Amino acid sequence: MSTIDGVPGESRTTPTPLSVRPARPADRPALLALGHPPAVVQALVPSIARRLTWTLSGARLSTLLAQEGRDGAVLGSVQFIRAWRRSGTWMFGYWRVTSGRRRQGIGGLLLRQGVGLLPGLHHLFSHVDWGNDVSSLAHQRLGFEAGDRIWGSASLGALSTIGAAAPAVRLEEVARSRWRELFPIYLKAMGDLWPRLFPGLGENDFLTTQAAEAPPSPAAGLAPGLVVPLSLWTVHPDRAVAGFVLARGSAVTLYADPAACDAPLLARVAIRLIGMGMPRGRTIALRGLPRDLAGRSGPITARTLMGMPDAERLLEGAGLAPRSSRRRRELMQAPSASPERRSPHGPPWRRR
Repeated sequence: MSTIDGVPGESRTTPTPLSVRPARPADRPALLALGHPPAVVQALVPSIARRLTWTLSGARLSTLLAQEGRDGAVLGSVQFIRAWRRSGTWMFGYWRVTSGRRRQGIGGLLLRQGVGLLPGLHHLFSHVDWGNDVSSLAHQRLGFEAGDRIWGSASLGALSTIGAAAPAVRLEEVARSRWRELFPIYLKAMGDLWPRLFPGLGENDFLTTQAAEAPPSPAAGLAPGLVVPLSLWTVHPDRAVAGFVLARGSAVTLYADPAACDAPLLARVAIRLIGMGMPRGRTIALRGLPRDLAGRSGPITARTLMGMPDAERLLEGAGLAPRSSRRRRELMQAPSASPERRSPHGPPWRRR
């Protein structure tokens, strides 16, 4: 989920020239000063071991900072995460500008430089908390579109209390050979914007994007793309299929048909999963939520998908041209390890 504080406003000139560069371990105090919690700072400037784990999984991340001049104060940050090797789709988050320097175009500068620097970035998305109109407006001013489906999350225990427990729903396990049959429900739950962010998405690979839907916990050491056990059950409130539940390791997601999704259905699915042995405190991600549930007070944290299927628009809007591959490499070679820990062969996440 993005923390969006760099709201571009009317065109203004900043007091001093700004530069954008990759974050380094020495920047951790500056990131804390921006307001990022310590666990998030560890995700923004990860250890070599964690970054290597991400790279081996096919994911890639890059944290960029905006600062005054070449050696001035750090004014903003953003992190970009690529889902997997074959994807030109990146997610961004932790988009933040220091108080007192907002509405000066610094947030937009960070995103434009990221699109210009990161090779293969063609599609871009983020998430905005439901009701955060300031963040939504910041995205829209830069050209992002709002998705037509609401996403959310809640703990199973809390979700089980929002509706009547009876009649119970059935969860039927689905053999892998039949997963493709659930693609139409997946499209209903995800909405029209998501397939445009992943061109070519089809019934044979749609579950591949599940790991890219949201960033991992800052404290987690796993990255999207790692091979973990998958289990899938269809949801039957009656004879019809109202959605399906996907368990990827400890991560659980309900993809619901918005026409069939309501508070009782969510409560009964949560009760059934708890009955199957899942902890009450486990968080379940929710896709295809109706808008009335998103706006209701309760345990569900709702979010809106904000996407830009053609990320080059960010550069065109600023009159910029994409940087050459050579220039990208030069700008992204700032060390992320302290000198005493740096390998003579270069950082492990850059070696091929």
